[in-house]
This record gives sequence, structure tokens and C-alpha cells, in this order.
Amino acid sequence: MSAARQPVAITRKEAARELRLSLSTLDRAIKRGDLRVKKYGTRVLVPVSEVERFGKVEDAPAG
Repeated sequence: MSAARQPVAITRKEAARELRLSLSTLDRAIKRGDLRVKKYGTRVLVPVSEVERFGKVEDAPAG
């Protein structure tokens, strides 16, 4: 019996959808260094752990 495998990294488009951000807002977060990515040749992938971390930071109350 095998469990469904979760991806280790997802595309920028998938990450934007998960975080409910536009692709350009996601790209700004990447450029600022707020969201780390992995580059594989010409592909830019976002580790799922980064999406989860970034989502928690964005959901935190201000103050």
C-alpha cells in the first residue's frame, strides 16, 4: 500500500494559486527574498515548505 506522494516543489503559478496571490505579487516576494525558490535550468520551482512558511507569515496578525 503506498500513500499519495506530495510534491517537494511546485511551479510559480501553482504557488501563486495556493497563496491566493497574483503571479506578479509572487515574483515581487521572490525578488525581495521573502520567498525562496530553487532554479533547475530554466525552471523556477518553489519548495512546498516555503509556500507553507510564507503563508503562515502572511496570515500572522500585524503588530
